[in-house]
Amino acid sequence: PRAEGEERNEPVKVIRVAQELAILRGVSEDDIARVTTRNAYEFLGFNARELEKEAERVAYPIRNSLYINPTNACNNNCGFCARNRGYVVKGHDIRLDHDPSAEEMLAAMGDFSKYDEIVFCGFGEPTLRLKEILKVAKAVKESGHKVRLNTNGLGNLEYGRDITEDIRGLIDTVSVSLNTADPEQYEKLCNPRFGEKAYAGLCEFVKSCVARGIRTICTVVDMPEIDVEAARARAVELGAEFRVRSFTDAG
Repeated sequence: PRAEGEERNEPVKVIRVAQELAILRGVSEDDIARVTTRNAYEFLGFNARELEKEAERVAYPIRNSLYINPTNACNNNCGFCARNRGYVVKGHDIRLDHDPSAEEMLAAMGDFSKYDEIVFCGFGEPTLRLKEILKVAKAVKESGHKVRLNTNGLGNLEYGRDITEDIRGLIDTVSVSLNTADPEQYEKLCNPRFGEKAYAGLCEFVKSCVARGIRTICTVVDMPEIDVEAARARAVELGAEFRVRSFTDAG
């Protein structure tokens, strides 16, 4: 039985339900529509991958940001990565058939004037495509838009030099997956290609970004084994901002 004052739910009120879900999840109504449509396709046994064209796997909107997916390759193999459960982020299947060129990324973005920011972030490490993402970032900055880079912070180790000078002036915000305050735990959790050098290299990358005046945010995933406060202290020590990411919420 319904309590006094409660309304009976009807299919016609699905829009209202979507609006409330968007508020609860902190996403847009378009995000809710996309996620529920994909869920319905998968539940009914249809090929949900047919919902999107290749360009939509390269440039995909979440909330009021446009995310750019430069590669599915990564120099970490994090055990907690959502990619281990699949390639769907907020209803987008972002498995790439090939690494897109800068021109393909720009074409996939189309008219991006309505978005608050452009974010380099996919199920891979964007700095592995450094030349290409900087070319795209330059075009975005020339249009007066903000650019964010989500990275594991191993770019300096990857290229054997400090790449933060390259990104200064083209990237407004760098979000670095710090993941932990413990170098040994980092190696265990993230399985970096650079082994025990990885965590120190990550920290040096963060300090260099901060020194160059780039807004820098260190993030951790809220898993039980992570000492969030120790990670927060490490971020402060490095001069960066700090944010906790949800373990269950890709994107």
